[in-house]
Amino acid sequence: METVFGVQSKKQSQSETKPSEFLRTQDSQSHINPVPDIISESKSKDVSMESSLTSELQSSPGSDEDERQHVCNSPCCSEISEPYQPNAASTLKKTTTKPGRSFSFSWFHEYPWLTLCTTRNKVFCFYCRLAYGKDSDLQKHPTSRQPEATFISEGFNNWKKSGDKFKKHDKSSYHRDALAKHKKHGNDSVTSLLLAKVTKEQQCRRNLLLVQLSCLLFLSRQGLALRGHIEEESNLFQLLKLRGSDIEGLPTWLSEKTYMSPAIVNEQLMLLGRAVRLKILERIKAARFFAVMADETRDISNKEQVVICIRWVDNDFSVHEDAIGLYVVPSTTSATLTEVLKDTLIRCDLPLSNCRGQGYDGASNFQGHVNGVAVQLQREEPRAVHVHCLAHCINLALQEATRACKPLRDALDITIEVNKLIKYSPNENTYSRIFKKLHPLRSVLTWMCLKLKELVAYDLCVQHVGHVETTAKDAQKGAEQELAYYDKLRSTDTFSEFYKSVVDEAEDKTDPPRLPRYRKRPKRLDDGSNTHTFPSVEDYYRQQYFEGLDIVSEQLKRRFSQKGFNTAVEIEQLLLSAANGRNFQISSHIRELYKDDVDFVRLNTQLSMLHDTVKSVSTERGCLIIEVTNIDTVVSVINSSPVIRHLFKEISTLLKIYLTIPVTTATSERTFSTLRRLKSYVRSTMTQERLNNVLLLHVHKTIADELSLVDVAREFISFNDRRRNYFGLFS
Repeated sequence: METVFGVQSKKQSQSETKPSEFLRTQDSQSHINPVPDIISESKSKDVSMESSLTSELQSSPGSDEDERQHVCNSPCCSEISEPYQPNAASTLKKTTTKPGRSFSFSWFHEYPWLTLCTTRNKVFCFYCRLAYGKDSDLQKHPTSRQPEATFISEGFNNWKKSGDKFKKHDKSSYHRDALAKHKKHGNDSVTSLLLAKVTKEQQCRRNLLLVQLSCLLFLSRQGLALRGHIEEESNLFQLLKLRGSDIEGLPTWLSEKTYMSPAIVNEQLMLLGRAVRLKILERIKAARFFAVMADETRDISNKEQVVICIRWVDNDFSVHEDAIGLYVVPSTTSATLTEVLKDTLIRCDLPLSNCRGQGYDGASNFQGHVNGVAVQLQREEPRAVHVHCLAHCINLALQEATRACKPLRDALDITIEVNKLIKYSPNENTYSRIFKKLHPLRSVLTWMCLKLKELVAYDLCVQHVGHVETTAKDAQKGAEQELAYYDKLRSTDTFSEFYKSVVDEAEDKTDPPRLPRYRKRPKRLDDGSNTHTFPSVEDYYRQQYFEGLDIVSEQLKRRFSQKGFNTAVEIEQLLLSAANGRNFQISSHIRELYKDDVDFVRLNTQLSMLHDTVKSVSTERGCLIIEVTNIDTVVSVINSSPVIRHLFKEISTLLKIYLTIPVTTATSERTFSTLRRLKSYVRSTMTQERLNNVLLLHVHKTIADELSLVDVAREFISFNDRRRNYFGLFS
């Protein structure tokens, strides 16, 4: 039973302890009594006193509840650090009891441990209340006999027997224990003050460490340099100096420079970058399937850098492409690059068995049909479907068309030379004078080729193949629209309009159109037949026009017919056919490739139900879907309800695999742009580890903003005992 001040009475089983056992208990406890002069008192006297106290506490089972009703929250009991001993006569007069007796102020001098409670008008023992109150050390681990409840929890106001009671309590062993306990705390007061001071200093240092980490995170996130020619001129030091006017203790922190050395800053950067990388890898592992994308370039210090990106799809079917770091390679052979990719996946704890796609550029070390990186990885994991970057395909198609068509090639070469001349000219206002004196541009053919090139290149560039969300269907649809557009341009009427517009525009800029000078065929090539001649200038230009369009169309068809790309298109057509309620059939190629990922028996059933689900969901949303032409519609239907997502579990798995297959490697190219911003001419000596950490913080800004600096600081402090003693521990 717990009283108002926390004194616990003994259980009934303890009160029934035999006298001999009780004496043995008291004797064993007397060996650790801190007041030796009290031990010499008669054991029988203590035993009888203790027995009476025990019976007194056990005889009033309702006293605990009664005392709770008289809890004193006045300053006399709650806010004192020493005995409350008022000398006002009016206060002492309130202690008067029925016989007409009241508390005498002289008792305070005779018994300094007395403290008066003005709420209940009773006196207590100040030291016993502290020592034997609730949650006190002596209460949890008693070193003497059971204390008397009168001067601890109940209070004393029987002034008639005050003299005997006060003397008896003053000589009791538990009172001496309380005095010894209080004296011990008093001797440790200097130690307590020093400990409090150290704790306060550690808290201040932890706060300053968090400030330094926040500045470090800000500079890295923005891609700004950390160091300077000297440390005092570095961006980190100056930023901390700027914030020192608002943060107490920061100027002293800067003057000491205890934890601002380059090695410490690199370690803190490593912790920040690793926190970002672990967060990314945690999300990738939760998604299960992923695709690998890689590309290589040379940095400002002439080192061969390979960037590795991971494409993955979350549970809401949102596509993510995350760069996880740069890798310096001694060579760019396919064997070296393959080992680099496999080593990175092992370090990131990403099993190759979960890889469902690969995306690279057109380099032979990646695209080689025999020992390319894509082929070597597919030998170990056939489900890692490889797709040649479609953005590179478009670029290569234009390059091949320009290289194969001589008029287009010559026109672009001339344009490049003119651009260089004007760009590096000290006076750009001489553009018109230079342009008029350039004889090669004074040709309608050159002008027409420039217009044709502009027309073809512009329409290709408007395709959004560089977006992360671009799917195989989007890229295929864009290519089909482009080919249809070229077919439309390849007509006599369209050319006549185009030719007329070019001639009118170039009238004041070039010479009138004319046929090229006739050249006699060499005798070794002359077979006696008549040389072909164009009847008119327009016919000659029509042939050049059609040739350029045919070459571009042929290159697009060839570049977009890839085996891996066809696999993605096949999956999409299967889903769209099922969503529209048409007959569908799962090909043997898909069944064999993904037999370990998808249960095709259940998939076939779910595909049969998909059309009805699309109709019901569209009806609930108040819209009528006539035909599903985009995979995003299927995704929105499955995302409409957790029940539907669980019902179409196999379709969801197939959708994730489909969306995981990369279409472009634009993220790798953007990472190279970031590399050029971070590792510039003035920062060319940056180490590879520092570059990777800064790159992650700069590229993944959203994740960097979500970092817990307290967790980073806690990991930094726990590195060794010296830091733990200097900073303390975070709660």
